[in-house]
Amino acid sequence: MEIADDIAYGVHDLEDIVARDMVDKGDVLDGLRPVFRDCSTTIGPGDKAVSLREFDKCLFADSFERKQFIGKLVNLFVTTSEIKERCVVSHPLLKYYIGFEPLVGALLKALKDLTYRLVIDRAEVQQLERRGQHVVNKLFEELVAAPDRLIPRNAREALDEDDPVERRVCDYIAGMTDRYAEKIYKRLFIPGEGSSHDEL
Repeated sequence: MEIADDIAYGVHDLEDIVARDMVDKGDVLDGLRPVFRDCSTTIGPGDKAVSLREFDKCLFADSFERKQFIGKLVNLFVTTSEIKERCVVSHPLLKYYIGFEPLVGALLKALKDLTYRLVIDRAEVQQLERRGQHVVNKLFEELVAAPDRLIPRNAREALDEDDPVERRVCDYIAGMTDRYAEKIYKRLFIPGEGSSHDEL
């Protein structure tokens, strides 16, 4: 799961910002240049190999060519992944992991770092992230203070009553959609929002 998430994050999130024209080609190529020695350097075996030239030519091409290239990147990561063993860990759940040969692993790391810098680290995204943290923190504080009065009965009954109140509130909040969390937040903290007749 972790490696699938890394591939999706490094490849498909980058594809999204390229398709939406939210990133400059030069920034992408500059971010990947340290992994490739020069434009003719390839990473990966045989026909799976990719080059910086392909990123330049295909990633910023039309939708069909970009999708073909994204498929090639995903194929490179999936087919070259290997089960590796950590010698210092004996527990079977932690002893094995999925890894790559060094250059393929470096390419995936570069794609993830690039996507983080170009997407996640943007002020606009960080503002939304901060707002989400604020909503969750305020809901937690308020619900822990009076769970029997603020959490609907059907939701309370679904929680494990043997758990501490903080755990039950965490489980309740974790089960909320973004929209539901915002609705509860507005009902609790925004004057004039919500009514006792609203459906939750």
